[in-house]
This record gives sequence, C-alpha cells and structure tokens, in this order.
Amino acid sequence: MNDPIVCDKCGAPLRFFQEGRLQGLGCAHNAQSIVTTYASPIKLDPTIYQVRLKFGNHEDFDQIKAVAKVSRKNLLDARKLLKTNHPTVFKGDAAHVIEARAVLSAADLEIEISPDFPW
Repeated sequence: MNDPIVCDKCGAPLRFFQEGRLQGLGCAHNAQSIVTTYASPIKLDPTIYQVRLKFGNHEDFDQIKAVAKVSRKNLLDARKLLKTNHPTVFKGDAAHVIEARAVLSAADLEIEISPDFPW
C-alpha cells in the first residue's frame, strides 16, 4: 500500500504544494519542506505560433486598440491591418499567445492560431 510521506521531525503527513515556480511537500505543523522548481508545460513548449484574425471591424475603436496592443503597432497601422483579409497580428510562444488571445477576445475579435494550439 501507499503509506503517506511523513515529516521526519514530528511525524505529521506532508502535503503537496505548488506556489509560482516552486512545488514540493511541506509539513503543516512546522517549517520543514522539500522543494524543487516547477516549470509550467506551456513555458516548455518551443513552438512559435501565429495568430491571425478571421475578421474584424476597422471602425471599432476597441478592436483597433486590441490589434495595436498585440501587434505592437500604432493605431493607424492597426486599423490598416483590420482592413486586410486574415491578417497576422502576432507571432510568438505559447505563453504570449495566451495573452494575445485574451486581449483580442475581449474586443470580440475571432482568431485562428496555427499550428494547432493545445492550450
């Protein structure tokens, strides 16, 4: 059977924890713990993704601002991007694509991410 892992100082069961980039086992009764670093799987994904708009409204100021933010362009250039068919507005790693997707979705913009985005 699986016996619980216990604290070598007080015998209490150790509990799993994950805080930021640390994870490990810690005792609730004293400061004893065993820790290691933790890297989110999304941070380990080496793929560079491309974010394209399905469509957008070049007269919608919220959409223009969102495109400007993720593409790092000024408002005039972002508006021009919105006038084109399926423009690429961002290329980057998975963690940054998550952020770009959130910004674009908040402005009611529909996007395509390629290659297939598992996150």
